[in-house]
Amino acid sequence: MDRKEQVVLKVWNDKISININGTDKLAFVDYTPGMYDLIRNARFRTSENEEAKQKYKYPYSNEYKKTLHQISFDYYFGEEYRKEAYSKDYIIEHLDNDGFNCSISNLFLLKKIKNTYKGWYFDKVVHDSKHIAALTIYHVLENKTFQITIAFNEEYRNAHNGKLLERVRLLYSYSYETVLQ
Repeated sequence: MDRKEQVVLKVWNDKISININGTDKLAFVDYTPGMYDLIRNARFRTSENEEAKQKYKYPYSNEYKKTLHQISFDYYFGEEYRKEAYSKDYIIEHLDNDGFNCSISNLFLLKKIKNTYKGWYFDKVVHDSKHIAALTIYHVLENKTFQITIAFNEEYRNAHNGKLLERVRLLYSYSYETVLQ
């Protein structure tokens, strides 16, 4: 199978959607002409084994010998910075836990041990609460902040003025550890 058949790219507003043959979902990165050129030249592998396809969490480029989230992170911060962070026991965290969402607003460095804690507790609480409220965390590179958006799936009212709350947006300083607390 040639490269063009393995990956189909489309630009949607400020995102590049990446359809990798053999997977059942799209991957995303932020659109810039430079990022588009990088992704256009990447080869992504998938297994022929059906069970392995179901467990495929992170698109991997055979061309660059790194995952899509590493390609995206390196584009914005540099490969040396990432490797130095890895040597200090940091990982690239997908804020929404979707390994195919490699937009820079979804990626942030986090200590491995904190990521383990996040998986054991925080992620489970967020998942179990979706029937009440959906929580989304964004990393805003331009102003070095985190935004949390909480969209309510049940009726909630502001205690002070009685107005119906559909969503709440919170802005935090550039500390992911603060956000996780």
